[in-house]
Amino acid sequence: LAILQHRLTCAGEVETRLRAKVDALTLRAHDTGALESYSATVSGLQSTLDMKSVALEAAETKAKKYQMMISKQEQFNSEQQRLIQSIKDDCERKIEKQEEISRQLRELNNLSEEKILELNHQLEVMERSHQLIEYSRWVFNFFDLQERGKVGLGPVIGSFLKFVSIFLKL
Repeated sequence: LAILQHRLTCAGEVETRLRAKVDALTLRAHDTGALESYSATVSGLQSTLDMKSVALEAAETKAKKYQMMISKQEQFNSEQQRLIQSIKDDCERKIEKQEEISRQLRELNNLSEEKILELNHQLEVMERSHQLIEYSRWVFNFFDLQERGKVGLGPVIGSFLKFVSIFLKL
């Protein structure tokens, strides 16, 4: 009985140790499963991270490309603005120059008109002087012919009155 009891005690101890080992193995198996699950999750997350990293790099490359395009467009726009301003300034200078030329031409035109009026007046004076000279010549010829007795007064007075009426119209 003592042997049996001893054997039962030993068997109980072995069973306890075996249960402890089974529990440890179960726990270890559970931990291994959890670790494998964790590894699979980490691997999945790593794959997702890799895909996201590739997508991020592609997005960054695209963003840099767009940034370069924007920079070039801004540079082009700036150059266009500078060119437009240059053309505008050039046109304004040309307009100012044309306005100055126009003003000078108006002044010359006014001076020319004044000179034309002055020359017309001088021409009228000269025509009157010429007519007076003609009249004087006519009077001289009239008196010369009258002294010689070749001309009567009738036709001479008619010519004289015609000449005076033309002269007075001027």
